[in-house]
Amino acid sequence: GSTLVVDATGASSAVLLSERPSCEGMLTPRERDVMRWVEDGLSNAEIARKLWIQPTTVRKHLENIFAKLGVRSRTAALSKLRVSRAKAS
Repeated sequence: GSTLVVDATGASSAVLLSERPSCEGMLTPRERDVMRWVEDGLSNAEIARKLWIQPTTVRKHLENIFAKLGVRSRTAALSKLRVSRAKAS
């Protein structure tokens, strides 16, 4: 679950290789659980029942997910994760 990034700077012959986690790799296991249920179309209340947590906790997980992925909505988060998965395949 990571991406190898090659960075060549200007006229120099130096090449920097770095490994960045995929979008999904940036999420905690619980955040991935929440996103799996979001992908299935469940509401925060439904996800909370499935995971035995409070709906406010689901909302907080989503806020953290949005911040990590640089998005503002469930749809955008799902889209970014799908693109990330496709690149990893």
